[in-house]
Amino acid sequence: ADDSVDLCLSSNVAEHVREPWLLGDEMRRVTRPGGLVVLSYTVWLGPFGGHEMGLTHYLGGRRAAERYTRK
Repeated sequence: ADDSVDLCLSSNVAEHVREPWLLGDEMRRVTRPGGLVVLSYTVWLGPFGGHEMGLTHYLGGRRAAERYTRK
């Protein structure tokens, strides 16, 4: 619901969504006036960057997304 939370936190998610600007819009929408929106991510080539790769990584982006969203 609109203006329903005091704090909205996203950590290492934005780089994985198709339209990250919509993530930011939604975070602002649900956060109360005066609330806090925290959108954080790790710089890929920084000292803490990169990801461990699971087996779905090797399926390719489209195939992995289809598998993940399949009902």
